[in-house]
Amino acid sequence: MQRKFFFEQQLFDLILGPIRWEVFKFSLENNLFDWLSKDVSSKELSKKFNWCPTHLELILNALTSMDILSKKNQFFKLKEAYLPLLSGPKSTDFKKTLLHLNKIKHINFDSMSNAVKGIQDTRIFHENYWTEAANGLLSFHKSIRNKILISELIKSNILVEDFKLLDIGAGSSTLAKEILNIVPSMQFDLFDLPHCAEMIEEQIPSHSKNMIKTIKGDMNKSTFLKKYNVVLTSMCLYFSKNISDTLQKIKNALLPDGYFVSFHECISKDRTKPQFHVVGRLPIELRNGPLSLDNEAFKKNILNIFEKISYQKKLNTPFGTMEILIAQKSN
Repeated sequence: MQRKFFFEQQLFDLILGPIRWEVFKFSLENNLFDWLSKDVSSKELSKKFNWCPTHLELILNALTSMDILSKKNQFFKLKEAYLPLLSGPKSTDFKKTLLHLNKIKHINFDSMSNAVKGIQDTRIFHENYWTEAANGLLSFHKSIRNKILISELIKSNILVEDFKLLDIGAGSSTLAKEILNIVPSMQFDLFDLPHCAEMIEEQIPSHSKNMIKTIKGDMNKSTFLKKYNVVLTSMCLYFSKNISDTLQKIKNALLPDGYFVSFHECISKDRTKPQFHVVGRLPIELRNGPLSLDNEAFKKNILNIFEKISYQKKLNTPFGTMEILIAQKSN
């Protein structure tokens, strides 16, 4: 049974969303959480920033109401669960990820009005857009994506000594570097748009350049010339203009018994769930048209090319429900 005024509360809660984020963003950008690993009063904390203690306490109270801080006897402290995410040097990449996602997942009234009038935002076609996206991906991969994806790759038994892996739309070199720590003899080709590949090249340490190489190209135009044991795509195939053609090129790039791995958003057939993907993807889709994969159609395309999906699993992640699919090329 719904509690009284439940739906009214849901609508009122929408109003607080932007305020919650601005309070949190203000705290992130000022590294406020680094000073809250131990109990501290607003008066003491205000001296470190030369801020008004009364107004700072209002912000700290808001963070406490959001269950990010605890408050006892006028002393504030970051809750234990958030310490590794928001405080100290190890939290840097996660905080960068949050601030990057804020840029790409927020849209204002004017931009939304232009979109529904058919006025296209062409930023996605500009090199600067992809440069900024690559910087954001680096933090996202290091802070959260890699640990989820690598765990599934290990369970699937496809991280094997001497295997060659092609990462299409790699975004960063971090996955390859982390896998090398587990399987030192694997070799990686990281395929991405030319300006992104150049940025990735700079991330590769000199001692790993024999094992990790970059390839410049466009999945819609390029043909993969080498043969691989594994071809991986992670949240990039929605940029394919012809998914069947791209999947065929992936199959052609695989050695016999090779594996195609797709890690992608899991969106419902009617494209209304989960909220994190549907609402979170809305700003970029309003600017540039629908991008998200039709999961059912995608699976049919895989079956048409590979005949069988050998592994399939839905994953609950902090960034929405994801799915990993593995198809193996027959001899």
